[in-house]
Order: sequence, then structure tokens, then C-alpha cells
Amino acid sequence: MNQLLKALICFFASSHALSYECKEASWSNIKDWQKGKGSTDVVFFASWCSSCKDQLKKDHKGNVIFISIFDEKSDSERVLNFFRPEATCYFSKEIEKELKIKSLPKTLNIIF
Repeated sequence: MNQLLKALICFFASSHALSYECKEASWSNIKDWQKGKGSTDVVFFASWCSSCKDQLKKDHKGNVIFISIFDEKSDSERVLNFFRPEATCYFSKEIEKELKIKSLPKTLNIIF
């Protein structure tokens, strides 16, 4: 029953306006915005990645941000809104090149 309820919520949420947007950002922007926040789990994900969805469900201790890569912005927002509506989310088409990320999901702990 719980799975069915989640599926229905996801379906209806995808057809309505989202509660927030993932900010489009470069790695430099993100470092500036997160400066002084200390140890942070940075979770890279994509909406089409089933392992990423499992990662989105996990509890993270402390500060955590989510960065969508290898994806369409609207798809990432829909999935993150479903699993982590309170999350800080960024979207980038360049970060994976700069950080040399080749597979997902990927979680890095970074001190900002």
C-alpha cells in the first residue's frame, strides 16, 4: 500500500508545479554559496538512475546538498521534490567534467 501511495503522489506531483527549483550553478558558484558551512555531503544524482533514487532516500548526517548531472533539469527537480522536498539542489551540465565524475550516484564529503 505504501508503494502505491508513493507512486500516486509522484504521478500527481509531476503534473503540478514544483515547490522549488534546482539552481543552475557552476562549481565555483556552489563553493561560494556553501562557504563557511563546513563538512558537507555533496550527492551527485540523475533522475533516471535507480541507484541514485536509493541514495536520495538515505539519511545524511549534517549538511547535505544535491547536484543533478547527466540529466534534464525538470526531471531532476521532479525526482528530488518527491524524495527530498526540503533539499538544497543545484543543477549543472559542467561540474561532472571539472570534478571528473563518470558514474552515479556519487557522494563526496567536502569542507566548504
